[in-house]
Amino acid sequence: MEERVTREIKIVKAEQKTTQDGKKFMTYKTVDKKGRLMDCKFRREVTNIPTEPCVLVVPDDMCSVDKNRQFPVLWIGEILEVKPYAQQASNLGEYFD
Repeated sequence: MEERVTREIKIVKAEQKTTQDGKKFMTYKTVDKKGRLMDCKFRREVTNIPTEPCVLVVPDDMCSVDKNRQFPVLWIGEILEVKPYAQQASNLGEYFD
């Protein structure tokens, strides 16, 4: 059996928003390899969608980047594992008294 190639995707921001109609939905942000924020969306068949920042282990063949928008969007079709994401403590002490 062939092993699937996986990637770890950091979801750095997961936020609940409300439309004008009162419908609630989640928005997600990830960081690309150049350090830029990128929207992240999940296909309908994904059932274990996170509700807070985390690290997702996803198969490489179940992800794609949609470049046909003003800003690129990462689409995820399957999540193999959800790991906790520990954000770094503030480093303000290095720059301010």
